[in-house]
Amino acid sequence: APVVNGRDRGLKILPVSVRVRPGAPKLNIKIYYSLKPVVDFKLITATIGILLVFIYAFGSGIWVSSAPGWYSSLNRPPWQPPSAFIGIIWPYNFMVLGIASYQVSKSLTRLENISWLVFFGLSIFAALTWAYQFYVPHNFTLATIALVLTTLLTIPVLYLTFKASLIMGLLLIPYQIWVAIAASRLGAT
Repeated sequence: APVVNGRDRGLKILPVSVRVRPGAPKLNIKIYYSLKPVVDFKLITATIGILLVFIYAFGSGIWVSSAPGWYSSLNRPPWQPPSAFIGIIWPYNFMVLGIASYQVSKSLTRLENISWLVFFGLSIFAALTWAYQFYVPHNFTLATIALVLTTLLTIPVLYLTFKASLIMGLLLIPYQIWVAIAASRLGAT
């Protein structure tokens, strides 16, 4: 759509006169421009969400792998999934969280995007706190508290994801279930 009045939109006007060839009449053109950078809020929130997923994957990978022999020596509840399943569910969870970050950013309002990122970031902080407390100093009390917080903080993330996309919400349910199972498993350790 043509700009009726560039000044109403915060744009500056650059008047330009050009001749197509010598002797031809001048064409007077107004070029509307802005020196303000174009910032796409939805792209920024998607990028932040995806970066949070990378931080989550990298951070948990560091602490989970810090004591592999120690974990296998623990008494684990009978309902714990087999190790092969654990090797499948985490890449799935990280992939779906990254895609959800994009889907949420393009579908929800600015306030909902910010809310999603805040709850997502806090849930990742709690999850990384769990990984550190569980695998490094082996502090089961703080690890349990962190994992319960992770479970609770992912509920608004799941709700907002469902609001953005029914399919993404459904794909994110295994993450919520997995976090809840991990919390119950930790209580039995």
